[in-house]
Amino acid sequence: MLRATARHHSPVDAQATGQRCAVVAGLVPESSVVMREPVDLSGMPVAPTTLVLPLRDNSLKPALQCQFIDNLGIVDEVVEIDTCHNVMMSEPARLAELLLARR
Repeated sequence: MLRATARHHSPVDAQATGQRCAVVAGLVPESSVVMREPVDLSGMPVAPTTLVLPLRDNSLKPALQCQFIDNLGIVDEVVEIDTCHNVMMSEPARLAELLLARR
């Protein structure tokens, strides 16, 4: 005999679900050319650059992101965070803390 069990969702779960839906609704096809095309950085202003590296990113593996970082050649600091690709959705408070600490 199967028993139905009620699932209780917290307001945080509902917010996360809403955020996921909003992100998925905004996805569009993206060309892979942007990852291979040379970029001219000569017009870029000189400013401190911090890159947040999500360690559990399944969209762009950390090793690949490290190659991108090396290719850019302008990243002053890499901050690792133990989360998924969408850091701004999964860890918004932690991301804000990391970025504000570098102002």
